[in-house]
Amino acid sequence: FYKQDRYYADATERGIKYDDPDVGILIALTNHIAAALETARAAQLAVAVESAQQQRDIADKLIDGVPIGYAIELCRKVIDAVESELKRPNLEVKYKAVTPESRIPLIQDGTVDIECGSTTNNLDRQKQVAFTNTHFVTANRWVFNRSANVKSLNDLKGKTVVSTAGTTNIKQITELNAAQNLGLNIISANGHPEAFQMVETGRAVAFVMDDILLYSLVANSKSPADYVISADALSIEPYGAMMRPAQQHQVGQVGGAAVQPVAQVMDLTPALRPVTPRKPTAT
Repeated sequence: FYKQDRYYADATERGIKYDDPDVGILIALTNHIAAALETARAAQLAVAVESAQQQRDIADKLIDGVPIGYAIELCRKVIDAVESELKRPNLEVKYKAVTPESRIPLIQDGTVDIECGSTTNNLDRQKQVAFTNTHFVTANRWVFNRSANVKSLNDLKGKTVVSTAGTTNIKQITELNAAQNLGLNIISANGHPEAFQMVETGRAVAFVMDDILLYSLVANSKSPADYVISADALSIEPYGAMMRPAQQHQVGQVGGAAVQPVAQVMDLTPALRPVTPRKPTAT
């Protein structure tokens, strides 16, 4: 695009003359296009910043490039059991980061063989994927700034709340909003850190999510004492590792037998005690 004076000079050299109204329209159009380009560049920058933040979030959960956490430890037991069953002690294991929205499609298309994270095992999802035995049970609650004082579902009436796209949590709060006529403005976030940031910055009054994940986000926030997690629970969420239905017979039986005794005896007491804010280790 030419600047106004350059464009007008070039037109004059070519013997083209414009009336003042034409020039005004041209200037307005040029300014409009420039503003649109500036907006596009700003949006592109925002996406780049968000992508970089997600990469940092993933890096925080790695030690020497390997994810860490309770669910990962259980999945390692599944891998050990599969290696033993196949008599192949050195199976190559590749880790791939997933999001709540991408995890089921990536299992279905074969990109990922087993998903080890905070995924609820319910009847709807069992129509799409298979699960190992339940290894953890959490509850769907919400976190809010202490000053907001939204302790009950009724306190949230007419307020803006956020939850993460692709989760059972956002589905449930949407259904409750319609059933109880709460008048909520529900925002869908691309990830848990983004959703919690909306509460931190005041864009949302509450973040609806599994309480174990909320406790991790609060513990690692700048001011943990500023946040409260609701005593009321909207539902109970049983976690399981996902796989394709075709794998369930072989991997499910072997993996289930490996996971069950470990999940029963693994000591979670240290994780339940008050801790000094630190880098998150939950998967």
